Amino acid sequence: MSDEQVEFLEENQGATVQEVWNMEKSPISRPLELAIAEKIYEIDKYDNSVNVNEFTINDYSMWLSVEERQQIATQINANEVIGRETMTRWYDGISFTFPINIWKQMLIALEIYAGDAKNVTETHKATVKTL
Repeated sequence: MSDEQVEFLEENQGATVQEVWNMEKSPISRPLELAIAEKIYEIDKYDNSVNVNEFTINDYSMWLSVEERQQIATQINANEVIGRETMTRWYDGISFTFPINIWKQMLIALEIYAGDAKNVTETHKATVKTL
């Protein structure tokens, strides 16, 4: 072995004979199906993280599930029907009181964002599946 090959082996313990001979590590090969599944898992993991599922109100970070957003929409409608101008909602022990029209605007903005984010996620997953 050349000095360079010996040095390569010392730096890459466990290298194969062919890797030492060529002084180049072989790429890890795995079935395409496994690579696709791993990438989709990564996309889903990111989609469910605070990188996507978080917004801030009054310096307080939170996220509302689809069910929570539906409950708020129902509360908005009910409060509006009885003539209330404001509504209070609690989240993790903190109360938030806003005029009904502000609640509507926030909920609409959140629904649009959530829908757009879901579309981006599904587009990425569809692209990976075509590999």
